[in-house]
Amino acid sequence: MEKIKSIIHDYIILTAGAFLLVIGNYFFKFPNHYNFGGVTGISDLLSSVLPFTAANMTLMLNIGSLILGFIFLGKSFGIKTIYVTSLYSFGLSITEWLCPMSKPLTNQPMLELFFAILLAGIAAALLFNQNASSGGTDIIALMLKKYCKLETNKALLAADASIVFISFFMYGTTVGLFSTVGWLVKSLIAEYVLSDLNLNKCLTIVCDDANPICEYIEDELNKTATIYHAMGSHTHSDKEVIITVMSPAKAQKLMDHLKVIQPSSFVMVTKSSEIHGKGFMVL
Repeated sequence: MEKIKSIIHDYIILTAGAFLLVIGNYFFKFPNHYNFGGVTGISDLLSSVLPFTAANMTLMLNIGSLILGFIFLGKSFGIKTIYVTSLYSFGLSITEWLCPMSKPLTNQPMLELFFAILLAGIAAALLFNQNASSGGTDIIALMLKKYCKLETNKALLAADASIVFISFFMYGTTVGLFSTVGWLVKSLIAEYVLSDLNLNKCLTIVCDDANPICEYIEDELNKTATIYHAMGSHTHSDKEVIITVMSPAKAQKLMDHLKVIQPSSFVMVTKSSEIHGKGFMVL
């Protein structure tokens, strides 16, 4: 049952990430020709010289990257990336059909740049947190990593920078500068949101009796804990110390429960954005 809940949870996040990409790209990036690199950046540039819209170009390029992924990466390709790439690519085309646009939503380019950056950054963090991507250049990076001795992160960074640089010549200095700002800030937002998504609470609980607390942690919160014995420095009385890690929501439930069953317990709470260990999963 927990595995099914975990899968549903993952795909809700993946769907949300794809939805944010569609909204951010179609309504804010494409009409203004803002270019942050990647497949959408290439699609926007090609749509200016070919008889296809940026949404249709994105669909075609992502389908091509999926085919290459199946051929060269096989099972390591990742079902999540296939799901997101398909949902995002077809979502752009469907949105274009339902809501055709011939000009930007507003006459405020800075406001639209803000939403283009924000939505793209949050979406990137959501997808990366689930070990997925929106396809395109990420799939090419996986292929380079598998078959070539290249530092793929640097190669992709250089490729995105080149795509952004071309926008100066295609759309002028103003759009090029907006695109450069967007490209840089989007990366920072993605890193910040990803850190916040991975935020866990580490609780160190000093108490007289660890059994009822651990029973609640295991039975009600579906987590586990480590117990060790200690002694108070002032009273020299025996104490038990519980160490456990969980999501902020479950940590709050545990704190509330402690106030009821052992109000005298001493609790230290620290934040952590990275936890490693066999079987560890924050839900």
